[in-house]
Amino acid sequence: MRAGTWLKMLASHRFSVHPFRVPMAFAISNFSLFNSIFYRLEQSIHGKAIASTAVEKPVVFIIGHWRSGTTLLHELLDLDTQFRSPTTYECFVPHHFLLTQSAITKIFWYTLPSKRPMDNMATGWKRPQEDEFALMNMGLPSTYLRTGYPNDTEQYLDYLNLENLSTERRNEWKEGLDRFIKTLTYTSKKQILLKSPPHTGRVAILRELYPNAKFIHITRSPYSVVPSTIRLWQSLNGVQGLQLDKNTIEAQQKYVFDCYHQMY
Repeated sequence: MRAGTWLKMLASHRFSVHPFRVPMAFAISNFSLFNSIFYRLEQSIHGKAIASTAVEKPVVFIIGHWRSGTTLLHELLDLDTQFRSPTTYECFVPHHFLLTQSAITKIFWYTLPSKRPMDNMATGWKRPQEDEFALMNMGLPSTYLRTGYPNDTEQYLDYLNLENLSTERRNEWKEGLDRFIKTLTYTSKKQILLKSPPHTGRVAILRELYPNAKFIHITRSPYSVVPSTIRLWQSLNGVQGLQLDKNTIEAQQKYVFDCYHQMY
């Protein structure tokens, strides 16, 4: 996140940070300043060229509820060299990856765990990643911000389908996604391949943006998906939360169903 986005999130929660998480908050604060500076630099160098980039090939969206197999499908399809997927680094720092990706991923290769906290999927700066993280880090509202403050359970559910947003908010979101996709296209003329469970409820909006887009919807039994999704949020909240997660199993289950209904 840039400094303004980071401070806005902290302010919306009255700068509430658990003492155990103060070192993490301090590190993020420092890095947010770095993001802001290099964002301005990248925009001054590449901004006009990115804005004029045309997305000519149909964007492919992998959709489906969390824990349905979207990540595995994404990594398998990304092996096809006709596709261009955003990397983990590009999604975590969408503001300046054109300038910093090569150097930072080599210097800080050790900062990522070898596997994701919720399963045994491998991680890495150069592995394909979910573009919802990029949108969140660009400052767009996302339900993923809940991992920072997991005890505030109803954050941004309207952004799971965008239907109840004002025209201004919806256009702001569309412009953000389009800017990210144009940046990826600017770096490569390959067909863009994205995966993001929250896009499942946004198909109508995505088709407005990209009328020739293609969608691959993967499904899995809800009897497996629901408990697995609860474990997913518990894992992420425990690793990334600025609060200690106090949600009961019942509260976690309610949140999963609320999201499920909003998306489908």
